[in-house]
Amino acid sequence: MRAFVLYDKDGTITSAGIPAAPDTGRQALLGQPEQSVAEVELPDTPADMPATAASGHGIGEDLTEQLTRMIAEYRVDVSGQSPVLVRK
Repeated sequence: MRAFVLYDKDGTITSAGIPAAPDTGRQALLGQPEQSVAEVELPDTPADMPATAASGHGIGEDLTEQLTRMIAEYRVDVSGQSPVLVRK
């Protein structure tokens, strides 16, 4: 699953979001001039992400938990051709 991340010059992620369905209107991550936005692959995404019956949570809660964990455990590496997530 893809996510958009807002990050600073050191690769520290300050915000993240999942793109909405195409028919829900426009969305944006708005940052400061010294911040950048990248689309990255969300780490550790279960193959059955929409099916969350076992956890008892809705998909929004599961995605929020994943995004929160990603912000805490990863940073953006821009040393290659395109930004990628790497563990802190």
